[in-house]
Formats: sequence, structure tokens, C-alpha cells
Amino acid sequence: MLGFSNFIWVPLSTTYGRRWVLIASATVSLGACIWRATAASYNSFLGACILHGVGAGTAETLPPVLISDIKFLHERGFWMNVYTWGYFGSLMVRTSSGHLRSSGSHSRRWGQSSPAP
Repeated sequence: MLGFSNFIWVPLSTTYGRRWVLIASATVSLGACIWRATAASYNSFLGACILHGVGAGTAETLPPVLISDIKFLHERGFWMNVYTWGYFGSLMVRTSSGHLRSSGSHSRRWGQSSPAP
């Protein structure tokens, strides 16, 4: 859903502005994280994951566009590097935290609610 949702979010950001699309997608993503953490059945959990994929799709597309909008040409390479390593680092933290859940000290709900404040 991450890649497919960009067919919705990117034209909306071009038409209505990037700020409102980022706020809307972050709201959808946060609501889906809370729903995913409190899901009681597998069907509810799966629906929350799909909705989270729709909301989180802008994280892959709009930040490079924003960087090219607000940074000078000679600064774009550095800030794209910061964005790429930050995105990659967030994926590695989620991957490496899997042993906390497998050790039995934390449940699935802890891992699903960690993106939500």
C-alpha cells in the first residue's frame, strides 16, 4: 500500500499543497498505529495495517520533493543524504528491536504502538 497510495497523495499535494497532505497523511498514519495496537482480531489488525500503509505512503515521496523545494542546489545532496540515512535508520531500529518481542518481555501491542506517542 505504500507505493500505491502515492497515486492518491502526490496529485493531492500538487493540487492542494504539500502541508495539508502531510498533515492528513500523518493523521491517518497515527490513527492507524493506535488502531493497530488495540486491534482485538486479526481482521481488525489487517485493516489497520492497510490503512497505515495508505497513510505512511507520503514518507517515501514527499520529503525529496520538499527538500528540492526549500534547499539550494548545492545543499540538496547533503539533505537528501540526511533523509536517506534517517529513513534507513528508522527501518533498522524497527528490525533490530524484534529480539525484544521474541524474548517475551514485550508483547505485540508494544511493538505496534511504538510509532504512536
